[in-house]
Amino acid sequence: MKKFIERLDEGPIREWYMVHREPDELNRIANYVEERGYSLDPKSGLFLMSPFGEEDIKQLGYTIIQIIFPRPTDFHVHEKMGEGIEVLLGGGVYFEYKQDKTSLEVSKVKKPIGASDAFLINPGNPHAFSPLPGTFLEIRVSCTEIYDDSQETTITPFNQVTDWQLLWS
Repeated sequence: MKKFIERLDEGPIREWYMVHREPDELNRIANYVEERGYSLDPKSGLFLMSPFGEEDIKQLGYTIIQIIFPRPTDFHVHEKMGEGIEVLLGGGVYFEYKQDKTSLEVSKVKKPIGASDAFLINPGNPHAFSPLPGTFLEIRVSCTEIYDDSQETTITPFNQVTDWQLLWS
């Protein structure tokens, strides 16, 4: 099997992994998750698995997918789609932007998450996930409609956050 880094598309995600994760650690994660049926998405650097095929998803009218994050996500928003999140394995942090209804002031809120946690993300709520350093985070996402990546807006790319360590603490 090709090494994890060699399987990623050239670009900022590959560069981030080369700086922030040890190659042997990434290869161990890749072997572990692929044995469990996940596939590496070379564009995002995340591992994905869906219990349903495309035809099933069309019949259901919504997407259910499991994702393994060995890296933080972008701060992003789905304007029309909500998400039900279930943490299956690992630990990390969930970040969201909150807007005070009176002052309209926006603040970033962080919440530690771990196995068995479950919560909802409302449509239009900007958010991000990050595994704790040296680990990965496995979640199941149940979308309120069929996921369409063209409907996801990036607010801040994960590699432009200057220090995730400050956000973890």
